[in-house]
Amino acid sequence: MAEGPASGPGWGLGGRHTAGAENFRQKILQLGPENVAAIIVDPLAIASAVAMPPASDLQALRALCDEFGILLIVDEVISGFARSGRMFVCELYDVQPDFLILSKALSSGYMPIGATLVSQKVIDAFNQGDPKDNIFTHGHTYSGHPVACAVALENIRIIQEEKLADRAAQMGVYFKEALSRLKHHPSFVDARGIGLVWGLELIGSDERAAAWGGARKACLWLRKRLRDLGLVTLTLHPGTVFLLAPPLIIKQEEINVMVEILDQGLSELDAALGDHIAAGG
Repeated sequence: MAEGPASGPGWGLGGRHTAGAENFRQKILQLGPENVAAIIVDPLAIASAVAMPPASDLQALRALCDEFGILLIVDEVISGFARSGRMFVCELYDVQPDFLILSKALSSGYMPIGATLVSQKVIDAFNQGDPKDNIFTHGHTYSGHPVACAVALENIRIIQEEKLADRAAQMGVYFKEALSRLKHHPSFVDARGIGLVWGLELIGSDERAAAWGGARKACLWLRKRLRDLGLVTLTLHPGTVFLLAPPLIIKQEEINVMVEILDQGLSELDAALGDHIAAGG
């Protein structure tokens, strides 16, 4: 695994929590390109604090893989199907991976289903040699399940018919502005995202929440408090980033309610943390 922090043009505070293309280059050179089969990335680094790599980073990874003959596997299990404001982040960033991994929003969670899309280069590799041997011997008990596939097809039809990618882009602009209203809180560190997937980073260091036993424990308390107030969220690496990924059909009034709940929760958190965080300790 390549290690960060990532840095360079386009990177924000999220770069502290993940690796970038240059980190991957150094890791490949350390291991030897002949020993690396593929690079696997989430283009938004959602599980890694919604780190939000810039488009140029995924483009640089594509060039890096081409340079060394390595496959690029892009995981859009969370970001795929309109959440970024386009059907796929790869489309938004103009990058064609060798493998595109999909699930979750493929059916909007109504049925369990996943899919792997492959590039022509991968298909051509299987088509070499004796046709009798050109078989990808792989399968699952429920592969190609007709009910799951029917649900996925209907889900995709609705996403396209209701223009939910465009809606995510529009609501994302409003969501960004709404989250900026929280900047006055001493515990606020950063809000970053795109479309309708955002990460809200808080506190910043264990020292600022020493009385709680560290920042993670303080954020765990906040997560439970937000749930009691009516907002279900979860914390991501390193335990101080809250994932905010509302439905694609969310309205401005509902975003306002989300931010109002966050505002109340942060006010209570700031009061509990007291003078230490107010002083930037």
